[in-house]
Amino acid sequence: SLLEHKWKAIENHVITNCQLSHSNESLCSGTDLDGIVSIWDAKTGLKKTTIHHLHESIITSCQFTKTDDRIISTSYDKTVKFFDVVSHRTTMTLSRMKFNRLTHLLVDDARHKNSIIMNDRSIDLITTRRINDIVRGENLLTN
Repeated sequence: SLLEHKWKAIENHVITNCQLSHSNESLCSGTDLDGIVSIWDAKTGLKKTTIHHLHESIITSCQFTKTDDRIISTSYDKTVKFFDVVSHRTTMTLSRMKFNRLTHLLVDDARHKNSIIMNDRSIDLITTRRINDIVRGENLLTN
């Protein structure tokens, strides 16, 4: 068989998304009803951390930053949150988003050029400069 089953993780609610860290050592996953992001050991399948109530609605995407020290998550609650994996706290929340629902944020760390924001019926390609402005505190995605 081409596929080798390594481990299986179980959550109490529907897992809406997941992504491997850049080092392939961890995996983050988000859920639908309880606003939980979990961090798993990618080798063993054991849960390392559970981040409760990170969002007030369905978590639509979560991903590690290039250095694997933060997780960026999006939600139907119209927020983007930056969670520091080392200090175990939210370091930034982008709110008042102009979109009806954020379904995904893809930060292109590999090429440092573009980021993609997807919502209900559109895809917005924005430059990394704009994302960097947002990370510095200039929320360019609000009304």
